Amino acid sequence: MPAGVSFACAEGTSVDAVVAALHAELAGEAPTLVMVFHARTLDPAGMAQAARAAWPGAHTVGCTTHNEYWGGAFHDDSAVAVAFVGAARAAVEVVPDMGAFRPDHGAALVGRLASGLDLAPAAVRADQHLLITLTDGLCGGDERLLHSLTRALPGVSQVGGNAGDGTRFEQTFIWVDGRVQSGGGAVVLLEPGVPFRAFAAHHFRPTGDRVVVTEADPARRRIIAIDGWPALVAYGRLLGTDVQVGTALGGNDVQFGMPSGDGWFMRSVMAAAEDGLVVAGGVGEGEILHVMAPGDMVASTRHALDRVFDDLPEQGRRLLLFHCGGRHLAALAEDREAQLGRAMAPVPAVGFSTYGEHFDGQLVNLTLSGLAFALAGADEEEGFALLESDDG
Repeated sequence: MPAGVSFACAEGTSVDAVVAALHAELAGEAPTLVMVFHARTLDPAGMAQAARAAWPGAHTVGCTTHNEYWGGAFHDDSAVAVAFVGAARAAVEVVPDMGAFRPDHGAALVGRLASGLDLAPAAVRADQHLLITLTDGLCGGDERLLHSLTRALPGVSQVGGNAGDGTRFEQTFIWVDGRVQSGGGAVVLLEPGVPFRAFAAHHFRPTGDRVVVTEADPARRRIIAIDGWPALVAYGRLLGTDVQVGTALGGNDVQFGMPSGDGWFMRSVMAAAEDGLVVAGGVGEGEILHVMAPGDMVASTRHALDRVFDDLPEQGRRLLLFHCGGRHLAALAEDREAQLGRAMAPVPAVGFSTYGEHFDGQLVNLTLSGLAFALAGADEEEGFALLESDDG
């Protein structure tokens, strides 16, 4: 059976009903791997067990989200499924405790994944294989995992995201083959059997201003002081307004960037806590952060996705997206949520909004990362209807 990528979606708060709807939509497929991204309102343990029962011949991997994306729009209280079918092959490894993961664990982890595909690590090929990573969105340790995977498999594309908890920021969950965990992660080595391309894009630019982190707790993802001032005070000055404890800040226009090669990766300020700013990635004392300002998120998204398919066949295009929850909050603040949703679906697309996006060994923020697939010979009208974008 030819390899392929199929999507399904369902709304509701009943685990059994949602999984049954996903299964019905994927009826007739022979999946090797099914990934499910779902609202925190759906019990993670129940979702893990129901998915395992629904697809007993496949690996089943899932996580909770900030929100779900399908049909060219953002949704709450729903689930999306991505099934890799037919000749596609996958191996999955669990990271039980992200906090205990060490960089030297990466080579052994990659060895087990490669063995799951009957390969030696040296036989994993960048043009045939890719890594999909899901990690707890609140515990930290994800950056060590991502860096170690890139070192162990240089050149192999790696994308994914941190699990979410809506806007609560209390606890996130990941599950693999019927077993659920909090504080851990999952790594998939996938041979999709179809042309693919990994990508990441954001819409921020440097302003020329910089600040220095003078006190931080990277393990807890806190910036405690900036330029010698309490972080909430210093950030409030950049915003031009007081910052109140408990405020969600991911959608604000003032964010921080760090240089990476010829470009920048973003480090998002997520919320204000009693002891400082909660950031969506590790920031250490002495780090120089560049103050970044946003461009047009909708236009930049369209432009980025236009370029994603440059080297891929035209038939049967699909997008699997890992989208920053802060981008969604910013779109809401600008009253452009619907426009952003449409811009993200030039072809059938599903995914979820994250507490941090993964791309080629880095934890990035305020970014749209993902995988573009082309299913040669597929009917591009199958699945979700193609959505037209407007300029409004």
